[in-house]
Order: sequence, then C-alpha cells, then structure tokens
Amino acid sequence: MRAYLEFSLMDDEVDHLTKIGFGAKIIDAYEMENGFVAVVVDWNSKTDSHKLKYASQGCITYSSDKIVGVDLEFQNYPYKDDDCEMYPIISVKLDYNDFNKKMDYVCFQNLKYQAVVYFAPQTWNCDRNSKKIKF
Repeated sequence: MRAYLEFSLMDDEVDHLTKIGFGAKIIDAYEMENGFVAVVVDWNSKTDSHKLKYASQGCITYSSDKIVGVDLEFQNYPYKDDDCEMYPIISVKLDYNDFNKKMDYVCFQNLKYQAVVYFAPQTWNCDRNSKKIKF
C-alpha cells in the first residue's frame, strides 16, 4: 500500500502555486488494525498563507488500478483560467495492490495547514450485523 500526492499539470495553476511558494507533502500515514488508513497531509506557502489555511473536499476518484483518492481544494485562493474561476488542488491518493481488498475514501479532518484523510475497507459501512438502538 502506498499513499502519495498529485498536483495539477495545468500551466496556469503551476505558475500560480510557484509564484506563492506553495508546497505540500505527506508527513505520516497509518494503517490501523481495523483496516482503516489515515494519511496526514501538510502544506504551506511563502506568501498568502492566510488564504491557504483550510482545504475543502473536492472530487473523489476511483481507478480500476486499485487507486482511490480525494481532491483537497483551496477555495479561498482562486485564480482565472480561460475566464473560469479555478482553485488550487492537491489530490491525495491511496494505491493498494491487494486484489482481495477494496478501499473507499471516508472523510477528512480539516486542520490549520493540514488535513488527515481517512480511507477504509469497502465493507466498513456494511450493516449486516447492525442492531437498531433505542433513543
């Protein structure tokens, strides 16, 4: 299993992020006993960092190559591309090569200049042994 980041290859976005000295990296990744995976992503900017404190969830991606991911968008830092408003994006991906295991994106915890992205086995939300509780 491997966690990694992908960035946009669009020239306008690359120029935009290079200009402000933006950088992002995975600082930790954990596979827990229950099969969940947590990926801790950290980012910074040499300028305009106050506009890049928090990310928003973007698209969730799945691939037949055993890859699942989610885009983290920075909607407080838009830029123009062909008269469209765009946002810088970091794609957080999990590449799992076990053919008996399928993974899903679950959620992410939004922290200041960080996010913890959670993935889980595809059956994590299965209700086969669930019991209704009284409230």
